[in-house]
Amino acid sequence: MKKITFAKPIDKRKAVEIAHIVYAVLLIALAITVGILFIVNVVDVYNSSDFSPFTVEAISSHFRAIAVPVIMLPCLAVIGFVLHFIFPLESKTIKVENDKALDTLSQKVNLDLVDLGTKKAVVRERYFRLGATLGSTLIWIIALVIILVFTLNPASYEGETVNQSVKDLALAVFPSALISIGVSYAVSIVNKLSKKRELELLKSIIKQNKEALDGNGKSGLLPQIDSLFNLVNKIKSAMGKYENVTLWACRGAILVIAVVLIVLGIVNGGMTDVLDKAIRICTECIGLG
Repeated sequence: MKKITFAKPIDKRKAVEIAHIVYAVLLIALAITVGILFIVNVVDVYNSSDFSPFTVEAISSHFRAIAVPVIMLPCLAVIGFVLHFIFPLESKTIKVENDKALDTLSQKVNLDLVDLGTKKAVVRERYFRLGATLGSTLIWIIALVIILVFTLNPASYEGETVNQSVKDLALAVFPSALISIGVSYAVSIVNKLSKKRELELLKSIIKQNKEALDGNGKSGLLPQIDSLFNLVNKIKSAMGKYENVTLWACRGAILVIAVVLIVLGIVNGGMTDVLDKAIRICTECIGLG
């Protein structure tokens, strides 16, 4: 008599992956929740009508409500460390990444030797990614202009109170930055899906017509756009060859910018203000004087 089984045994590797996914979702959800609660409480402190809203008692009363999720966040991080230590994820070896495979096939598959419908579908995916990337870049430029116009305008800091100026700054900077980051993340996802669809189309072309794999692949885009992409790819390949030089150039640029900002702070009297405040804190607040 054949033995009847009602459930298949769960693969250990699959169970570990599910556990890590569940943990990651919980950690991200808790971190977002704590961040939102923190921002709400900070705004509440700024809008407080108390005579002295920045005392220890006032701050404690505002943030006591979020003490539990704040404490849970590091505890969950420790649990994740233990989970990763006891049940580590097995590394998956991928022979060929989708981007590399797509780049190779796009150079080898000749779209002129395939049917018109398939060629239009491939070119449509490439124009879709181009439009998404350009749109994301445009949004980043607009957001950067908005932030710079507000932050570099002295009139933006002439509010009735310092708190009002800070809130105006936050309302101008945070939405622009969050929208830009969100759009970039969405574009990266849709570009990944588009590349996957194009890769499947190219593979289907090879299966149906092996003669199309003659190594004379063309992008199908306008010549001006195609030449621009070729220039970008050459720059990327050159940067890849001189990765260390590029890295040190970026570090040097950051160092130069930091030095320039420090010098500007010294010239416009910012260092004197900080020193004056430090002296007042030591002599009046802490009482070292």
